[in-house]
Amino acid sequence: MGKGRYRIYCAPKGLLKLEELPEKWGLLEVDDRMRAKLLWRPDPKYPLEYTMIHGSYHAFESDRRAEMSVMYSALRRLNEKGLLSEIIK
Repeated sequence: MGKGRYRIYCAPKGLLKLEELPEKWGLLEVDDRMRAKLLWRPDPKYPLEYTMIHGSYHAFESDRRAEMSVMYSALRRLNEKGLLSEIIK
């Protein structure tokens, strides 16, 4: 089990080809101007928002406890640096 229900590569434009992606993976390309474009989403039959809410064949089994642990660790570090209040605003 991994973290996150969906897996999406983020790569510079032209680095990866869709046919090179593992099954169930998506691709987010970033151009020279740092603009991102989702070229392929994990479930092409439905909008990404629907897929994330309702799930699909393309969703991976995820470990919610591990995901929360990463989030809590990041929030703790932000708090230690005095930055948490800036995010909460």
